[in-house]
Formats: sequence, structure tokens, C-alpha cells
Amino acid sequence: MPRLGHPSKQADALHIVARRADSPLTLSQVCQLAECSASTIQGLAEKGWVQMTPRRTVLSARAGAQTSDVGAAPVQAQALAALLARGGTAELQSFLHETDVRPGTIAALEKKGVACRVQEEPLVLLTLPEAEVMERVVALRGSEKQRAVLQALRGRPGRVWVGGVYAETGADLATLRSLAERGLISLHAEEYDRPEAGPAGPVRLTAEQQPAWEAIARELGKRRPGEDPFVALLHGVTGSGKTELYFRALEATLAAGRRGIVLVPEISLTPQTVQRFEARFPGRVAVLHSELSQGQRYAAWNRVRC
Repeated sequence: MPRLGHPSKQADALHIVARRADSPLTLSQVCQLAECSASTIQGLAEKGWVQMTPRRTVLSARAGAQTSDVGAAPVQAQALAALLARGGTAELQSFLHETDVRPGTIAALEKKGVACRVQEEPLVLLTLPEAEVMERVVALRGSEKQRAVLQALRGRPGRVWVGGVYAETGADLATLRSLAERGLISLHAEEYDRPEAGPAGPVRLTAEQQPAWEAIARELGKRRPGEDPFVALLHGVTGSGKTELYFRALEATLAAGRRGIVLVPEISLTPQTVQRFEARFPGRVAVLHSELSQGQRYAAWNRVRC
């Protein structure tokens, strides 16, 4: 499946660490697989999503080593015996602390080839709950909206109106186009013929609409030709009746011998918006947007002029 969002080394590394949570990888292994630097893993650690174990120095006895291999050196023989008693391997600092063996004795054992110290790489452990990993990966790649669109479309047969997708996911046309470029969805433009709509009269205003309309109507009544326009900001959730107040403001404007322009936030909302305005203002609506042909634009422009 194509990767969503923009490239992110941290996202790649986190995904790899999560996949190997049961068998942790070393720092260099994660960096190699994710093609990143240690600073990338450090960044994840600072977020609290992974943890790097401390670097350890391990002391190991040579395979088959015996205390007699050190010759007449009882202190060295005692140190080697203590190491062999621990299975032939021990973390160096812990071994020195537990046995009171001196570092010089360890150096002597190494010189005689009966023991050696190895620097162990830190392991990268996942500290983030596995259920949250994908959410963090998506966030790091900046693909939250793309993922939301795919989830919204999953299980829906046939074509889906993009306006509904925008409202449900917060995505925009750029998000949909990026998914289409990856072959994950397809976008289709359909020819829209404006319906023959009959007139629709004003509806009775609600208790919330009435004072808002009175304030707008009052300001409209004050305005004279040539005066600066006024600004009214309507706040209301979807379905609260804002469009009815737009209708009334346009009706008052037209009644005063002026004209009105309605801006639609998304081209995908044009069909349903045109239907409603055609029903309220039959024969008086012209539509202009970037998807029109040159001929359609000219016809709309000419209609506005008349």
C-alpha cells in the first residue's frame, strides 16, 4: 500500500521498533533499517515513545578457558573462576563491584587471552502502547486527514459526494488529490444541469434567527448608495438556519435595486447551493467557478451584466 503523508524518519523508526517489540533491535540495527541516524531515535526517546537501554561493557571468558591457563597467578585465577561461575559472562561494572576484582586483573586476563570485554550496543525498546503506535506514525507523517478520508470511504459503495467527506474528515481538495495521485481513490467531476426550480417563499424564523435578522435588516435599511458596506458575522452550527438569513439579506438588497454576490467555500458545494438559491430567486441566479467552460463562463457573465 502506498505510504501516506510526507517522509518521516521518526515514523519509519517507530514503526520498525513496534514491529520488533517482542525481539528488540539494537540502536544500529534500527538506524540501518530506517536509514536514519541515532539522533532520530533520540528524538523518539525524548517524546517518551521509545527507550534506549544503557550501553554495557560485558566481560566474557574464552571458550574452554580454565583457571590453570593463567599460570602461577592466584589473584587472576580467582577472578577467572568467579567469571566462570557466572556462566563465563558478566556485566563488567557489576562483576567488579561484586567480586572486588581490580581492573588491572581484568587487563591481565585479557592479555593472556583467557577473557575479553565487549561493548554492547543499547537496545531500542518500545514504551508507547502498541494501540497508539499507528496514530503516532500517522501524525509524524502528517497524514491524519488522508487516513480519515480512507476510513470514511471504507465500506461505502459507489460514489460519495466530496462535500460530505470534507465535512466528516476536515480534509480539502488537496488531500483528496494526493490520495488520487497514489491510486487510493478516484475523483470524478459530473456535469450539473441546474434544475427548473419553482419559487420558494421565506420560512418562519426561529427565536434565534429573529433577533439576528432584525439586526441585519436594521443595518441594511441604514445604507445608502455609495456608503461603505457593513459586516455581519453569523455564528451557528450546520442546520441552524444561517442560509435563510442570507436569503432575506439578498431579498432586501434586490428590493433596494442592488445586486448580491454569494461566495461558496468549496466548489463541491455549488450544486446544492445553486438548487436552494434558484428555488428562492428563480431565473435570477448566475454561477461562476473555475470548472466552467469558456462558453459557460461567458453565458454566466453576460447574464450578470443584463
